[in-house]
Amino acid sequence: MKKIILILLFPIFTYSQSPDSLVGVWQDAENVGSGYSNSFLFFKDGNYAFFTSQMDCSKRIKAYYGTWKISGVEDAILLTTESKVIVEGGRMEKSDGSGSCGSDSVLIGGEEKTLKLNPKEELDYAISKVYTDETKGLARKFIYIDAMKYWYLGDPVQMRIHFEGE
Repeated sequence: MKKIILILLFPIFTYSQSPDSLVGVWQDAENVGSGYSNSFLFFKDGNYAFFTSQMDCSKRIKAYYGTWKISGVEDAILLTTESKVIVEGGRMEKSDGSGSCGSDSVLIGGEEKTLKLNPKEELDYAISKVYTDETKGLARKFIYIDAMKYWYLGDPVQMRIHFEGE
């Protein structure tokens, strides 16, 4: 009796992220509420900004600025943080629930300062390809950065957002 050996060959595909596909404003919420949620802004010139949620009024860290690039064999983005914006001083109070704050506490007072980091901080995050969600009748783009879903809000130039890192 003859034996038939079936060999299935599966092609191996590798995914390479295009830097141009990442240029834009990416937010970790599908819609904009009373303020922006955590947001990455990737600019074509290789600069980036990350802003913490405007709806969390208890955060002392407000933003990070630096450069970005696609890195390594695996799908990753390398963020080199050169400066961060913090709130120094002030006091925490219980939120009264009014306004746009979604946090339990509110930071009252304090002074916003930009700190240059020396040495610069490097973070290597896993990043997915850009997906398109058409379930709600709209073609909405999203990606995963460090396993967190971020929705595309638009081109920073068209949104008149400029890089202001130091």
